[in-house]
Amino acid sequence: PTINGQSVYSNNAYCSLSVRYEDEIYELCGNTYEILRYWKIRDMCQTVQAGVNPIEFIQVIKIIDRKGPEIVYPEQVTVGMDPWQCLGTWDVPEPWIEDNCQDSTSYKIQTYSGRAIQNADGSWRVEGLPAGVHTVEIIARDACNRRTIKEIEVTVVDDAPPTAVCESHTIVSVPGGQNPNSSSTEIRAESFDDGSFDNCGPVWFKAVRMNKGECNEINGDDNPLEGGYQEYPDDFVKFCCEDVGNTVMVRFLVFDVDPGLGPVDENLLRAGRPLFGHYTECMVEVEVQNKEQPTVVAPPTIVASCDFWFDI
Repeated sequence: PTINGQSVYSNNAYCSLSVRYEDEIYELCGNTYEILRYWKIRDMCQTVQAGVNPIEFIQVIKIIDRKGPEIVYPEQVTVGMDPWQCLGTWDVPEPWIEDNCQDSTSYKIQTYSGRAIQNADGSWRVEGLPAGVHTVEIIARDACNRRTIKEIEVTVVDDAPPTAVCESHTIVSVPGGQNPNSSSTEIRAESFDDGSFDNCGPVWFKAVRMNKGECNEINGDDNPLEGGYQEYPDDFVKFCCEDVGNTVMVRFLVFDVDPGLGPVDENLLRAGRPLFGHYTECMVEVEVQNKEQPTVVAPPTIVASCDFWFDI
């Protein structure tokens, strides 16, 4: 303390001064508090006079927290789509929050897209996020209601492949003809579908026989530039008389992006290629039958005598 700018502890300005104080501590929010320090300074060379000697003064000392909590969290997050709707859900991992003065902190999630929901256990999730980039805020508060806001960039991507639903068993009939070697039928890939769907849009179909090159390579070489015989998933599958009485296994592929017309190179389905993660498949048992009546071809007309032996 000072009097007229001079420290009461200086031996040069004042003599015979006695100084004392008492503190009263008042708790505020969290770990903060206020001190009322009651000073008394007595001039021992003067007589006691109320309010004059000793001099009394109340000093207010506040220990307060002016800074909000610190939030440690990645600034960018990527989440996928829900399988049943074209919307994403972010289950928010608990952020790391530290405060320089307070023992207790809390946080909440705020979003301008979708909706933020607090679970029964106190954790948070953000639902109903359409595809794209969204800003979600983590708002942390300490016991003194000081707050910090950290913005998180949440990118929602459609990483859910379509759901393939196919006819597990189907029957195909091969038409008859005078030349069995040339009799065949063509079945469109969509004929094997039994309700396939995608959560975000339309679906496209391809199909291919499991055993390649059957029926004398009736489906054709889908890549003549590559050595050997290639048979890729296509818009149709062909069957022939050779298949009659047999069960032919067919791969049925469902895409959530347009793979284009015609056969699809199998290499495009591999990891890191354009169609990877955009398709699913199921197997179809195709029972091949021939239900048509046989064709009767009469022999040519002949002229015979009465005693000509004729055996039908």
